[in-house]
Amino acid sequence: MQPGRSAAPAAPRLGIGRLPTYTIVAPAFREAAMLPQLVESLAALDYPVDRRQVILALEAHDAPTLAAAKALSLPAGF
Repeated sequence: MQPGRSAAPAAPRLGIGRLPTYTIVAPAFREAAMLPQLVESLAALDYPVDRRQVILALEAHDAPTLAAAKALSLPAGF
């Protein structure tokens, strides 16, 4: 902080009911090996499941990544 400047006030904490809803679009192309880790990381986000939506955007002709996605047990919010 620069001398003579005061710290910014802390932002008020929102209750869970007032948190915004977020949509995360995660594109994956030729990422069959990384898809399980990506899903695990997105599922572990510290944000209420009912306030987030995850969309995996996959290419129709990317058979290995599509097969990897179909083999996963996707958690709630996907």
